[in-house]
Amino acid sequence: MTEPLDIAFKTIQHKNKPDTYRSYQTGVEFDDFKGGFGWPRDGRPGYIFIIGKEVKTNKLWGVIEIEPDDFTELGRWLKALAIPYHVTYWIVPNEGEFGGYEEALDKICLADDYCLIISTPTLPEDLTLVAETLNREFKQNSFSSPADGPLVRAMPLLNRVDIDDKTTTYKYLPIVTAANIIFEFPNPEHRKEIKKGKDAWGFDKNEEKGRSWMAM
Repeated sequence: MTEPLDIAFKTIQHKNKPDTYRSYQTGVEFDDFKGGFGWPRDGRPGYIFIIGKEVKTNKLWGVIEIEPDDFTELGRWLKALAIPYHVTYWIVPNEGEFGGYEEALDKICLADDYCLIISTPTLPEDLTLVAETLNREFKQNSFSSPADGPLVRAMPLLNRVDIDDKTTTYKYLPIVTAANIIFEFPNPEHRKEIKKGKDAWGFDKNEEKGRSWMAM
């Protein structure tokens, strides 16, 4: 669903409610957008993702994905995307070791006259919950993402061994970023169980489950 940045959406003005934004490419009308990103590191590209909430159905749509190679490219993309995609702040994993990264990115953005605002996610730093969040959204058809994009390509790669190994969280940057963004939207009924520590099938997240994690 990637569109030219300057003509991505038509603004629809309403008399008694906030503006909405209709995609020129798809005709889908959105009333909210949220964006997040992860850092390029260890030879891997970064990841920028923006999700919009559809007015008619409240379904969440991945509207654009970018994989910047370095900090300079990351900063330029964040500035370029913010206004046309109506993103006022960016959700970034709360990783203490990346404090220096944020400072470096701030300098790049300020040099380009862009004030970067970062927010930490409300979703707990738990790869099990991350996996369950996305699994449920896809199964409920309450979230869609470009079929050829980095997120959908990464989904089948997630396995139980990595979920149990806390050091591998950053290996799945698109998955972690997408789940963090989704959790910032108002929670419909089917998301409430995840906040209580239940997975998409109603089991406690700490119980052993002999099944595929990404049953899409």
